[in-house]
Amino acid sequence: MSSFDFALETLVRAPNAILAIAVVLGLAILFHEAGHFFAARLCGVGVEEFAVGLGPVLWRRRRGDTVFSLRLLPFGGFARIAGMEPGQADMPGGLYTRPRYVQALIFASGVVMNVVLALLLFTVVVFWQGLPDEKRQGVMVTRPIRGTPAAQAGFRKGDQVLAIDGHRDNLWIGQVQPGGVAARAGLREEMYISFVNERIAAVPSDLLAAMATAGPRGIVLTVMNPEADRLRDAYTRVRILVPPGLRLQAAETLKKPAVAADQAVGRLLGITWRGLTPSGIADYIALRPGKPIIFTVLRAGQVVELTVTPAPTWERVLEVGPDGMLRTPHRQVGRIGIVLGTPRRRPGVAEGLKSAGFATVSSVATLVTAIRAMVSREIEAELGGPIAIMAMTAEQARIGWDAVLNWGGLISANLAVLNLIPFPPFDGSYLLMVLLEAIARRRISERVRLAVTAAGFVLILIVFAVFTFSDIVNLVRYRTP
Repeated sequence: MSSFDFALETLVRAPNAILAIAVVLGLAILFHEAGHFFAARLCGVGVEEFAVGLGPVLWRRRRGDTVFSLRLLPFGGFARIAGMEPGQADMPGGLYTRPRYVQALIFASGVVMNVVLALLLFTVVVFWQGLPDEKRQGVMVTRPIRGTPAAQAGFRKGDQVLAIDGHRDNLWIGQVQPGGVAARAGLREEMYISFVNERIAAVPSDLLAAMATAGPRGIVLTVMNPEADRLRDAYTRVRILVPPGLRLQAAETLKKPAVAADQAVGRLLGITWRGLTPSGIADYIALRPGKPIIFTVLRAGQVVELTVTPAPTWERVLEVGPDGMLRTPHRQVGRIGIVLGTPRRRPGVAEGLKSAGFATVSSVATLVTAIRAMVSREIEAELGGPIAIMAMTAEQARIGWDAVLNWGGLISANLAVLNLIPFPPFDGSYLLMVLLEAIARRRISERVRLAVTAAGFVLILIVFAVFTFSDIVNLVRYRTP
């Protein structure tokens, strides 16, 4: 990449990243505040000001009892609802003079609008990207990212990956032979072998190498179980004993070409592999920073070989500790700057909306599960602050605007869940106070309300400061949050 191209790439990426951050954070906060605004207006509660953006005012106009303003920083907005400022609790037409169910509706409306935004963004992404085509198999190059090793190696959109260094399979289990080694160990169809002896594995030959050097206790596989109901059960450890005869067979099989070795280990264990997967290829690349990889791709009916050397980079990598806890420490991995996927097709309207709805529900459920798992110590808490969100948004902008919108859907869905936490200043704390007032049948004093809210704000600011410091340290040390 020439110095001119690098400079041009930098100039193009910076405004694109800023715009992506403004869209993702701006839309998520704006929709949230718009929910409060519209709910208040529908319920007859006054709104003193509705602002788009934050910071200095660029434009302001009064319509009725509400001041509408446009502000300099396009990162959100706010709705100032009548009666919520200190000393306004008894203001005529204010929020706290309305029935408690009206208050609850107004407080919950921001969460509802975040879910609506997530649904809208996921809908755009579904019709933009399409849905997986079950009738067509294979791994496709969705796009090579400009200025990366993949782009320099000559990858093109639409290339179908046939093999990586001769390997045509990852560790996704297709069929398990009854009575075989794998079946006796408890492996089943659709499981995915993610780790071998607590090290990431990507192709069957990784499993074969571990078998060839196995001791009396055999090898331990960590497999992902798609049927698991709990996060802790998603990864299961399976021990496979490797007697001397099998160990010798594995060592001899390693001398064969990659595709033959991969098939042979399947026969030794009684497994038929399902082929390459995007995540499996990503794992293979990650394990080889600085080492050339030969991709065999099908392009316009022609088989083409492309050699690419993954660039070393730091990322958070999922690991399963000896205690079974999921962790995401920083590790140096290889990346070539390519987006992989499966063949896609255009969805029908009903099918696309259904898929977007499923993505919305899944995003909400995933965060709820993650929070519960962190509380129960099933996964190690690795939370990021605003800097981390902005850094990841900028990375999505580098991939493409469909990735930005998909990320925006995730952020909005997450914001909906987080705002239900019953802790100030989140909406969940106001809903909790409304509930307590309904139970006690009397209003919480304004002094108590303000004290609780102020204490919550101070604690949240401290937490945000800690997260921001951690994000900055990670960015300096690893160039990633």
